[in-house]
Amino acid sequence: MKQDIGLNIQQQQKLILTNELRQSIELLQLNQLELLQKINNELEENPLLEKIEKLEYENIEENENNHEEKIEYLEYLERNDYREKASYSNNDNEEFLNYYYDDLTLKDELLFQLNLLHLKDKEEFIILEIIKNINDNGYLEESTENISKKLNIEVSYILQCLKIVQSFYPRGVGARNLKECLVLQIDNDDIITREIINNHLEDIAENRLNNISKKMNLSLKEVNEKVNYIKTLNPKPGSSYQGSEDTIYIVPDAEIEKIGEKYIAKLTDNYIPELYIPQKYISYLKFSDKETKDYINKKINRASWFINSIEQRRSTILSIVREISITQIEFFEKGIKKLKPMSQKDMAKKLEVHPSTISRATTNKYVDTPMGIYELKFFFSNTIVSDLGEEISDKAIKEKIREIIEKENPYKPLSDEKIRKKLLDIGYKISRRTVAKYREDINIPSSSKRKQYK
Repeated sequence: MKQDIGLNIQQQQKLILTNELRQSIELLQLNQLELLQKINNELEENPLLEKIEKLEYENIEENENNHEEKIEYLEYLERNDYREKASYSNNDNEEFLNYYYDDLTLKDELLFQLNLLHLKDKEEFIILEIIKNINDNGYLEESTENISKKLNIEVSYILQCLKIVQSFYPRGVGARNLKECLVLQIDNDDIITREIINNHLEDIAENRLNNISKKMNLSLKEVNEKVNYIKTLNPKPGSSYQGSEDTIYIVPDAEIEKIGEKYIAKLTDNYIPELYIPQKYISYLKFSDKETKDYINKKINRASWFINSIEQRRSTILSIVREISITQIEFFEKGIKKLKPMSQKDMAKKLEVHPSTISRATTNKYVDTPMGIYELKFFFSNTIVSDLGEEISDKAIKEKIREIIEKENPYKPLSDEKIRKKLLDIGYKISRRTVAKYREDINIPSSSKRKQYK
């Protein structure tokens, strides 16, 4: 068989992302803290990029407009000066603790309490090692056996020192598992609660209070009281401290404020520096050799694109927030039940951008509103049409489900089917399966797990 060999030319269109376009997309996805870090990195890498230094407080002229701002700043300095002095003292009075707590980590708290005890060197040495191995949730991650081997000290002595740590605040700290954590938070003489914790945590999770009642020969009422008390205990005693893996620090990227009768949208990026390319570098192009010119041009182009990308990011986010401020007036005034459905696709049409741009610009970005701080993505939801033809956000339906459950008889909780019927009575037609999904979305357990006992 003869094989023909020839040249076949085909024309194809491909979308190739340039480095600049990738950078623009990346900047759009960043929140403000990440953007600030990115800017600092770029300032280090590109010597032709500079930032405009903003006036420090001490350079602010005395006038009526900034008088209150200066007072707030001076009070801030005074507070922090006091905290700095207090951190080197052994003063444990309430006033000191209130100041010291603001940016305290869990390990700071434990070391502070250790310093108050004035223990022997050996005990302090062991406790320091124990504290070192306590995670942000308050649990001891390393086994006492391993600590014993590492320090070459008998396990019994390690356990004695662990007991000291477990007496520290917050209650439950230094536990090696959930059961021990909960037991450390109850009174020593509460034998019944201790037994329930040690033997029936799974029954509690599944709301099988009858099992506990039968096995422990207790009335359902008594079991219910004990279980409700156990649910008030903190399974992660370290989670409220700075640096905890459960702590989320939110810096709003924008603000919606009511001024007069209007809701005004603005960015809250005052601490993001303004960038520019000094004119002197552009003038160097006239007198430099080719190699220097190429280098300067390359850095100028990079800096220009970076500055333009930041401005495009600001413009996109502000446009989105402005649309929200116009569309969601009823939500700002009456709450989540009046949240109007909005889709990213509709927003993209209004702003004449691709829906993916809306998705990137709203992920991990927050806005401070009269109703609280919300992620921008919160305002995009599915649409449900009521019997009256009114478009309703799925978030409003979830809030209605929450309200219905809050008003139910805790001893006879409503099934998903009964909740569906109650929603139907007020014009919201959704399936039982959707009710179950929405209920789970807002972290409400099933009726069998919600049931209380007399």
